[in-house]
Amino acid sequence: MMTYQYIFIDLDDTIFDFQKSEQKAFKKLTEHIGFPYSDDLFNQFKQYNQQLWHQIELGTLTKSELLATRFPNFFEQFGFSVVSDNMDDYFRDQLAEAGDLIDGAENFLNTLRQHQKTLLAASNGVYPTQIKRLNQTGIIDYFDYIFISEKLGFSGAVECATAPNFRKNRCFRRSRMRNCKHTLKNLEYVYTRRVQPIINCKELNKK
Repeated sequence: MMTYQYIFIDLDDTIFDFQKSEQKAFKKLTEHIGFPYSDDLFNQFKQYNQQLWHQIELGTLTKSELLATRFPNFFEQFGFSVVSDNMDDYFRDQLAEAGDLIDGAENFLNTLRQHQKTLLAASNGVYPTQIKRLNQTGIIDYFDYIFISEKLGFSGAVECATAPNFRKNRCFRRSRMRNCKHTLKNLEYVYTRRVQPIINCKELNKK
Protein backbone atom coordinates (compact mmCIF):
# COMPACT_ATOMS: atom_id res chain seq x y z
CA MET A 1 0.00 0.00 0.00
CA MET A 2 1.38 3.40 -0.99
CA THR A 3 2.00 5.82 1.84
CA TYR A 4 2.42 9.58 1.73
CA GLN A 5 4.91 11.69 3.63
CA TYR A 6 3.89 15.14 2.38
CA ILE A 7 0.21 15.88 2.89
CA PHE A 8 -1.52 18.99 1.59
CA ILE A 9 -4.71 19.87 3.43
CA ASP A 10 -7.19 22.40 2.13
CA LEU A 11 -8.22 24.60 5.04
CA ASP A 12 -11.80 25.72 4.40
CA ASP A 13 -14.50 23.06 4.91
CA THR A 14 -11.77 20.53 5.70
CA ILE A 15 -10.20 21.92 8.87
CA PHE A 16 -12.11 25.17 9.30
CA ASP A 17 -15.91 25.03 9.42
CA PHE A 18 -16.13 27.88 6.94
CA GLN A 19 -19.92 27.81 6.59
CA LYS A 20 -20.43 28.26 10.32
CA SER A 21 -17.85 31.03 10.63
CA GLU A 22 -19.10 32.77 7.50
CA GLN A 23 -22.64 32.96 8.85
CA LYS A 24 -21.45 34.38 12.17
CA ALA A 25 -19.30 36.97 10.39
CA PHE A 26 -22.09 37.99 8.01
CA LYS A 27 -24.55 38.41 10.88
CA LYS A 28 -22.04 40.60 12.74
CA LEU A 29 -21.57 42.68 9.60
CA THR A 30 -25.29 43.32 9.16
CA GLU A 31 -25.49 44.45 12.79
CA HIS A 32 -22.45 46.67 12.22
CA ILE A 33 -24.01 48.49 9.25
CA GLY A 34 -27.58 48.46 10.59
CA PHE A 35 -29.17 46.11 8.06
CA PRO A 36 -31.74 43.52 9.27
CA TYR A 37 -30.33 40.00 9.26
CA SER A 38 -32.18 36.86 8.20
CA ASP A 39 -31.11 33.35 7.25
CA ASP A 40 -32.60 33.94 3.81
CA LEU A 41 -30.43 37.03 3.39
CA PHE A 42 -27.36 35.04 4.35
CA ASN A 43 -28.22 32.28 1.86
CA GLN A 44 -28.56 34.91 -0.88
CA PHE A 45 -25.19 36.36 0.05
CA LYS A 46 -23.56 32.92 0.14
CA GLN A 47 -24.76 32.15 -3.39
CA TYR A 48 -23.69 35.59 -4.59
CA ASN A 49 -20.27 35.23 -2.95
CA GLN A 50 -19.68 31.79 -4.45
CA GLN A 51 -20.36 33.22 -7.90
CA LEU A 52 -17.73 35.90 -7.33
CA TRP A 53 -15.10 33.38 -6.23
CA HIS A 54 -15.93 31.29 -9.28
CA GLN A 55 -15.22 34.35 -11.44
CA ILE A 56 -11.82 34.61 -9.77
CA GLU A 57 -11.11 30.98 -10.68
CA LEU A 58 -12.10 31.75 -14.27
CA GLY A 59 -9.84 34.80 -14.32
CA THR A 60 -12.67 37.27 -15.02
CA LEU A 61 -12.42 38.95 -11.60
CA THR A 62 -9.46 39.76 -9.38
CA LYS A 63 -9.42 39.20 -5.64
CA SER A 64 -8.85 42.92 -5.02
CA GLU A 65 -11.94 43.73 -7.09
CA LEU A 66 -13.97 41.22 -5.10
CA LEU A 67 -12.86 42.66 -1.76
CA ALA A 68 -13.63 46.21 -2.86
CA THR A 69 -17.08 45.63 -4.32
CA ARG A 70 -18.81 42.49 -3.03
CA PHE A 71 -20.61 44.02 -0.05
CA PRO A 72 -21.53 47.41 -1.56
CA ASN A 73 -22.88 45.66 -4.66
CA PHE A 74 -24.72 43.02 -2.65
CA PHE A 75 -26.56 45.41 -0.34
CA GLU A 76 -27.26 47.80 -3.20
CA GLN A 77 -29.63 45.14 -4.59
CA PHE A 78 -31.87 45.87 -1.62
CA GLY A 79 -31.72 49.63 -2.03
CA PHE A 80 -29.30 49.96 0.85
CA SER A 81 -26.41 52.32 0.25
CA VAL A 82 -23.51 51.60 2.56
CA VAL A 83 -21.35 54.54 3.61
CA SER A 84 -18.61 52.50 5.26
CA ASP A 85 -15.67 51.62 3.02
CA ASN A 86 -14.20 48.97 5.29
CA MET A 87 -17.01 46.41 5.24
CA ASP A 88 -14.86 43.66 3.83
CA ASP A 89 -12.13 44.27 6.40
CA TYR A 90 -14.72 44.09 9.16
CA PHE A 91 -16.25 40.91 7.74
CA ARG A 92 -12.88 39.17 7.42
CA ASP A 93 -11.89 40.23 10.94
CA GLN A 94 -15.07 38.63 12.25
CA LEU A 95 -14.43 35.56 10.11
CA ALA A 96 -10.98 35.19 11.62
CA GLU A 97 -12.28 35.71 15.15
CA ALA A 98 -14.91 32.99 14.75
CA GLY A 99 -12.31 30.30 14.01
CA ASP A 100 -14.73 27.36 13.99
CA LEU A 101 -13.18 23.96 13.32
CA ILE A 102 -14.77 20.90 11.71
CA ASP A 103 -15.58 18.31 14.37
CA GLY A 104 -12.60 16.00 14.77
CA ALA A 105 -10.27 18.22 12.72
CA GLU A 106 -7.69 18.79 15.44
CA ASN A 107 -7.62 15.09 16.34
CA PHE A 108 -7.09 14.37 12.65
CA LEU A 109 -4.11 16.73 12.50
CA ASN A 110 -2.70 15.38 15.74
CA THR A 111 -2.91 11.80 14.44
CA LEU A 112 -1.01 12.75 11.28
CA ARG A 113 1.68 14.46 13.34
CA GLN A 114 1.98 11.42 15.58
CA HIS A 115 2.70 9.45 12.42
CA GLN A 116 5.43 11.99 11.63
CA LYS A 117 3.77 13.25 8.46
CA THR A 118 4.80 16.55 6.91
CA LEU A 119 1.66 18.72 6.80
CA LEU A 120 1.18 21.51 4.30
CA ALA A 121 -1.82 23.84 4.51
CA ALA A 122 -3.33 25.00 1.22
CA SER A 123 -5.93 27.71 0.62
CA ASN A 124 -7.19 30.16 -1.96
CA GLY A 125 -8.51 32.41 0.82
CA VAL A 126 -7.30 35.89 1.74
CA TYR A 127 -3.78 35.58 3.17
CA PRO A 128 -4.03 37.77 6.32
CA THR A 129 -7.39 36.22 7.22
CA GLN A 130 -6.18 32.64 6.87
CA ILE A 131 -3.00 33.27 8.87
CA LYS A 132 -5.02 34.94 11.62
CA ARG A 133 -7.45 32.00 11.73
CA LEU A 134 -4.60 29.52 11.95
CA ASN A 135 -3.12 31.46 14.86
CA GLN A 136 -6.48 32.13 16.51
CA THR A 137 -7.37 28.43 16.66
CA GLY A 138 -3.85 27.34 17.63
CA ILE A 139 -3.59 24.80 14.81
CA ILE A 140 -0.81 26.62 12.97
CA ASP A 141 1.76 24.56 14.88
CA TYR A 142 0.56 21.38 13.18
CA PHE A 143 1.72 22.61 9.76
CA ASP A 144 5.23 22.64 8.37
CA TYR A 145 4.40 24.80 5.36
CA ILE A 146 1.53 27.05 4.34
CA PHE A 147 0.57 27.70 0.72
CA ILE A 148 -1.84 30.59 0.05
CA SER A 149 -2.63 30.97 -3.64
CA GLU A 150 -2.56 34.77 -3.74
CA LYS A 151 1.05 34.69 -2.48
CA LEU A 152 2.02 32.20 -5.16
CA GLY A 153 0.41 33.86 -8.16
CA PHE A 154 -2.40 31.34 -8.66
CA SER A 155 -6.18 31.65 -8.42
CA GLY A 156 -6.56 28.48 -6.38
CA ALA A 157 -4.58 26.22 -4.07
CA VAL A 158 -5.23 23.10 -6.14
CA GLU A 159 -4.11 24.85 -9.33
CA CYS A 160 -0.95 25.93 -7.52
CA ALA A 161 -0.08 22.51 -6.18
CA THR A 162 -0.65 20.68 -9.46
CA ALA A 163 1.14 23.19 -11.67
CA PRO A 164 4.11 21.85 -13.69
CA ASN A 165 6.51 24.34 -12.09
CA PHE A 166 5.25 23.66 -8.56
CA ARG A 167 8.68 22.68 -7.24
CA LYS A 168 10.02 26.09 -8.26
CA ASN A 169 7.29 28.07 -6.49
CA ARG A 170 7.80 30.01 -3.30
CA CYS A 171 6.64 28.41 -0.10
CA PHE A 172 6.00 29.74 3.37
CA ARG A 173 7.59 28.21 6.43
CA ARG A 174 5.32 28.15 9.46
CA SER A 175 8.21 29.21 11.69
CA ARG A 176 9.03 32.43 9.85
CA MET A 177 6.09 33.12 7.53
CA ARG A 178 8.38 34.52 4.91
CA ASN A 179 9.24 33.54 1.36
CA CYS A 180 11.71 30.75 0.87
CA LYS A 181 12.82 28.39 -1.86
CA HIS A 182 12.37 24.74 -1.14
CA THR A 183 12.26 21.51 -3.13
CA LEU A 184 10.02 18.70 -1.92
CA LYS A 185 11.33 15.34 -3.11
CA ASN A 186 8.88 12.60 -4.06
CA LEU A 187 5.97 14.97 -3.45
CA GLU A 188 2.49 13.55 -3.71
CA TYR A 189 -0.47 15.93 -3.55
CA VAL A 190 -3.07 14.67 -1.12
CA TYR A 191 -6.40 16.40 -0.77
CA THR A 192 -8.85 15.93 2.09
CA ARG A 193 -12.50 16.93 2.34
CA ARG A 194 -14.23 17.19 5.70
CA VAL A 195 -11.69 14.89 7.35
CA GLN A 196 -12.55 12.01 5.03
CA PRO A 197 -10.05 9.53 3.53
CA ILE A 198 -7.39 11.22 1.41
CA ILE A 199 -7.52 11.36 -2.39
CA ASN A 200 -4.47 11.43 -4.64
CA CYS A 201 -4.83 14.53 -6.79
CA LYS A 202 -2.74 12.93 -9.55
CA GLU A 203 -5.45 10.31 -9.94
CA LEU A 204 -8.11 13.02 -10.08
CA ASN A 205 -6.24 14.73 -12.93
CA LYS A 206 -6.47 11.55 -15.01
CA LYS A 207 -10.29 11.60 -14.92
